Amino acid sequence: MGKSFMALVLFEISTDTTTLYEENFVEITADTLEEAEKLAETYGNNNIHEYKNENNQTVKNNFIQVIDVSEVLYEEAENNVRELYSRHFEDLDSYKKIEKLLK
Repeated sequence: MGKSFMALVLFEISTDTTTLYEENFVEITADTLEEAEKLAETYGNNNIHEYKNENNQTVKNNFIQVIDVSEVLYEEAENNVRELYSRHFEDLDSYKKIEKLLK
């Protein structure tokens, strides 16, 4: 059946005038961490594409890299809540610069 893993995959989305970066948290079922890492890499490569938006600009979706893959923290929910993934960092000021939803 396999284990559940969470992968953090980074993309760059750009037009001629703007560039944004997108983090995707992807759940992967695999037997091993190595297999999950390969599946995350495949996911990233399979999502490279470009298209025309409503302003007729070419939008490019580029895979940058798999940032992290780790086994899901808890398989079972407690009080209808299940922790899937956790990241740690040391510099809150830098995080505030990139995380526009943080108040």
